[in-house]
Amino acid sequence: MSLLAYCYYMSQDFLNSARVYEQLSKFYPEVTEYKLYLAQSHYKNGDFDQALKVTQSINDPSSQQKVILLQSVIRYEQDEIQHAKSLLRQ
Repeated sequence: MSLLAYCYYMSQDFLNSARVYEQLSKFYPEVTEYKLYLAQSHYKNGDFDQALKVTQSINDPSSQQKVILLQSVIRYEQDEIQHAKSLLRQ
Protein backbone atom coordinates (compact mmCIF):
# COMPACT_ATOMS: atom_id res chain seq x y z
CA MET A 1 0.00 0.00 0.00
CA SER A 2 2.87 2.34 0.70
CA LEU A 3 4.05 2.04 -2.88
CA LEU A 4 0.53 2.72 -4.14
CA ALA A 5 0.29 5.89 -2.04
CA TYR A 6 3.70 6.98 -3.28
CA CYS A 7 2.70 6.37 -6.91
CA TYR A 8 -0.49 8.39 -6.45
CA TYR A 9 1.52 11.20 -4.89
CA MET A 10 4.16 11.21 -7.61
CA SER A 11 1.48 11.23 -10.31
CA GLN A 12 -0.07 14.23 -8.52
CA ASP A 13 -3.24 12.35 -7.60
CA PHE A 14 -3.22 13.84 -4.13
CA LEU A 15 -6.78 12.87 -3.28
CA ASN A 16 -6.06 9.16 -3.70
CA SER A 17 -2.65 9.57 -2.14
CA ALA A 18 -4.30 11.03 0.97
CA ARG A 19 -6.85 8.24 1.01
CA VAL A 20 -4.17 5.54 1.01
CA TYR A 21 -1.89 7.33 3.49
CA GLU A 22 -4.92 7.71 5.78
CA GLN A 23 -5.34 3.94 5.75
CA LEU A 24 -1.63 3.38 6.30
CA SER A 25 -1.68 5.80 9.25
CA LYS A 26 -4.48 3.82 10.84
CA PHE A 27 -2.84 0.44 10.23
CA TYR A 28 0.62 1.61 11.32
CA PRO A 29 0.18 4.53 13.76
CA GLU A 30 3.79 4.18 14.91
CA VAL A 31 5.09 5.16 11.44
CA THR A 32 5.28 8.93 11.62
CA GLU A 33 6.23 9.25 7.95
CA TYR A 34 2.78 8.07 6.89
CA LYS A 35 1.19 10.93 8.82
CA LEU A 36 3.66 13.39 7.32
CA TYR A 37 2.92 12.15 3.82
CA LEU A 38 -0.80 12.28 4.59
CA ALA A 39 -0.48 15.91 5.66
CA GLN A 40 1.57 16.71 2.56
CA SER A 41 -1.05 15.06 0.35
CA HIS A 42 -3.80 17.15 1.92
CA TYR A 43 -1.65 20.25 1.52
CA LYS A 44 -0.96 19.53 -2.15
CA ASN A 45 -4.67 18.90 -2.68
CA GLY A 46 -5.46 22.33 -1.21
CA ASP A 47 -7.10 20.95 1.93
CA PHE A 48 -5.09 23.12 4.29
CA ASP A 49 -7.30 22.68 7.36
CA GLN A 50 -7.07 18.91 7.16
CA ALA A 51 -3.32 19.10 6.57
CA LEU A 52 -2.91 21.21 9.72
CA LYS A 53 -5.08 18.82 11.69
CA VAL A 54 -2.87 15.90 10.70
CA THR A 55 0.36 17.75 11.54
CA GLN A 56 -1.02 18.60 14.97
CA SER A 57 -1.52 14.90 15.65
CA ILE A 58 2.18 14.10 15.10
CA ASN A 59 4.00 13.75 18.41
CA ASP A 60 7.33 12.36 17.27
CA PRO A 61 10.18 14.62 18.49
CA SER A 62 12.46 13.44 15.68
CA SER A 63 9.98 14.78 13.11
CA GLN A 64 9.30 18.08 14.84
CA GLN A 65 11.37 20.16 12.40
CA LYS A 66 9.53 18.70 9.40
CA VAL A 67 6.19 19.29 11.09
CA ILE A 68 7.01 22.92 11.84
CA LEU A 69 8.16 23.55 8.28
CA LEU A 70 5.01 22.00 6.85
CA GLN A 71 2.80 23.94 9.25
CA SER A 72 4.51 27.20 8.32
CA VAL A 73 4.03 26.54 4.60
CA ILE A 74 0.36 25.77 5.19
CA ARG A 75 -0.10 28.96 7.23
CA TYR A 76 1.65 30.92 4.49
CA GLU A 77 -0.73 29.50 1.87
CA GLN A 78 -3.63 30.54 4.10
CA ASP A 79 -2.27 34.12 4.09
CA GLU A 80 -1.33 33.84 7.75
CA ILE A 81 2.13 35.26 7.16
CA GLN A 82 2.82 36.31 10.75
CA HIS A 83 1.77 32.92 12.06
CA ALA A 84 4.05 31.25 9.51
CA LYS A 85 6.95 33.45 10.60
CA SER A 86 6.35 32.73 14.27
CA LEU A 87 6.44 28.98 13.60
CA LEU A 88 9.78 29.33 11.85
CA ARG A 89 11.24 31.25 14.79
CA GLN A 90 10.65 28.35 17.18
